[in-house]
Amino acid sequence: MMSLGLMMKDGEAVVWRGPMLMGAIQQMLTQVNWGELDVLLVDLPPGTGDVQLSLTQKAHVTGAIIVSTPQDIALIDARRAIDMFEKLKTPFWA
Repeated sequence: MMSLGLMMKDGEAVVWRGPMLMGAIQQMLTQVNWGELDVLLVDLPPGTGDVQLSLTQKAHVTGAIIVSTPQDIALIDARRAIDMFEKLKTPFWA
């Protein structure tokens, strides 16, 4: 298990834009000794931002799991994620 939260001070907000976030994700993917993996789950923030798009373009993503709460705004984000993964031809489960 690896988390951006492990790199931050307790209670500190992560105030990073796309390039910084993608750099952190790339570091986690390439510099963490994951050992031999059958599956690697990456928990991403909601939406269709830089991180989601960059991850699907730069890593070998074989699928996405879309999880949502029942609030309207959360469902809108989930629908946008579904649309993005469809456009990127990434299999998904919702």
